[in-house]
Amino acid sequence: MDTTQESWLGEFLSSSSHEEAIPCLVRYSHSEGVTVRFLKRVHSQWIQPSVMHGILETGQECTLLGPVCLPGIGPETYNQHHDGITVASGVLGYQYLVIGKHIDLTDRIGKVSFTFPNLGEFATGLDAYRQTHEVPLAYCEQTIIGKMSVWRQDSGVFMLDIKEAVHSSNRAALERLSMAHDEIRNELGASFSKRQTAEYRVILEFPSETNLPDACKSIQKLVDLFSILLYGPVMAMDIVGSKGALGDRTITVYRSLVLDERTLKIIESRRTAQKIPIALNTIPLAGIVKTWIDENEKYSSLVSGIQSCTSVKAVHEVYAELILCCAFMESITHEVGLDKNKKYEDCIRNYACNGLQQRILVVFDYDSIEKVGAAISELRADIVHFKGTRKWLHKIPSAILCELSQYLELTVIGYLLERLGVDRELIEKYQMMQSETFWTGI
Repeated sequence: MDTTQESWLGEFLSSSSHEEAIPCLVRYSHSEGVTVRFLKRVHSQWIQPSVMHGILETGQECTLLGPVCLPGIGPETYNQHHDGITVASGVLGYQYLVIGKHIDLTDRIGKVSFTFPNLGEFATGLDAYRQTHEVPLAYCEQTIIGKMSVWRQDSGVFMLDIKEAVHSSNRAALERLSMAHDEIRNELGASFSKRQTAEYRVILEFPSETNLPDACKSIQKLVDLFSILLYGPVMAMDIVGSKGALGDRTITVYRSLVLDERTLKIIESRRTAQKIPIALNTIPLAGIVKTWIDENEKYSSLVSGIQSCTSVKAVHEVYAELILCCAFMESITHEVGLDKNKKYEDCIRNYACNGLQQRILVVFDYDSIEKVGAAISELRADIVHFKGTRKWLHKIPSAILCELSQYLELTVIGYLLERLGVDRELIEKYQMMQSETFWTGI
């Protein structure tokens, strides 16, 4: 169940309307998006406004932007009362919920920040329990989409005495530590606080101000890249934006992405550094971002499969992924000039590490990649064509086909990572580790 649910009460007006305010209950969750339950007196059929400005019961300004049809939302209902008053009620969906300011889709944004689970591990190469270093800046470089930084933001409680945070059964040692603490504080004028949380955030400063949809598109392109590098679904959370100048009002942005609850569990699950072969300090991120921005659209279907992963696949999904991987390998063959008659085996030989090649051989019980290429071609024909005898679909169990689709996907990703500029040794670690741990079956 999606536990990330928030709700607000408020009154809203259409940005172009002078009608009376509409009382609304606004809700947001990762699995249901931004929804608005409303009640309004109307004189004729009511059309959902593209922009609604409101004031929440907290006193904060709020904006709803971009009408969208979300799953489970039915049409508005109209009820006429005995005194002739017609009341419309229902639930509306919006693409964006902005808290902190009244804006529209043309308002300019110069700076955004966001986080996602496991960003700390990716940023430092350390698991969450070992991130005790004192340097908060993990990365800062100019990229094609703007200046990108990754900072650790600590929150803590001020301590008057170090004994508030530290305990020792050796009373003399504790007293000496406390005296040293007081001495340092008095000599250097330093204050200390007990760290409670340490959250890493990506900060993106655009070269020129942009609007909210384009800012969110830039965020999503980065998030999709991280999903490839981490080989798992990634979602930008706690998105904050502003014009970028010191003292500018900030806005908090919620987006309707509507994710499966099993996908959310994977997103929010904690991974150790041992499960993240590619980390920020081992790759040339600025160069990777440049290549990714140029080519991300070609891999949208690949990203979509990773971003919607539930770790459980139906048979038709496995078939579709096998066909998609074959199409990618055919495209790779054309791009790099491989022999089109050996497209599958050449892709596997060039872009799957030795260990991954061995796992593919085991699926078909073969001893050479050449034979595997022919087998993949036959398997593709089994799926695509309904006539004739199916050679492989009746021979390979569905669970093994699921593994094969993952191995071929990792082969395609091996090619993509190489194009992005990731070192071959890292790609090998990535392929071997991810081929062991990702899918749970169908």
